[in-house]
Amino acid sequence: MWRHVNCVEHSIGADFLREFEDLSSSRGSGRKTLNMKGTLIRMKRVISFGSTMADKEAVKAYFEKDLGWMPESIQMMMRYVPDAMKALVELRSALMKPPPEGALPKKFKEILFVVIDAIVGNVEGGKAHARAAVKEGASVREIAEALGVTIYLTGLPTMERTGKEMLRVAEEAAK
Repeated sequence: MWRHVNCVEHSIGADFLREFEDLSSSRGSGRKTLNMKGTLIRMKRVISFGSTMADKEAVKAYFEKDLGWMPESIQMMMRYVPDAMKALVELRSALMKPPPEGALPKKFKEILFVVIDAIVGNVEGGKAHARAAVKEGASVREIAEALGVTIYLTGLPTMERTGKEMLRVAEEAAK
């Protein structure tokens, strides 16, 4: 059975899925069948991603539309694991849905990205998310207050190393 897993990399699609479904249904009932069906669902998702040039362009377009740039790390990873980056975009898209599909307004999600990027030291990502937060209706004061929480939790060096750059970009974007 496991010899078929390599087929996912070649996106052989429906034939592979039919063979895998046949294997899972022939196992009888019980936990193994359930696990195999769960695996099948995950494998269907992997196969559907593909790694065509169109997919690569779609990932690039997503980041450029949403953030105004495509992070260099994503560009590099697209060369080697495009399916994983496509999955990342699908996950991000699901998490970034505004109400009523999502629970939080997009501006709050962008502010969360700013705060997390400030804490982990991702200046360029935080700047992109600060611009996106302003674009989504966040005020500079809201971003500053959220960054203030990072000072409380992680100390002033976080604001000095990263937060000030993000706040500066938010001020520029708000003009």
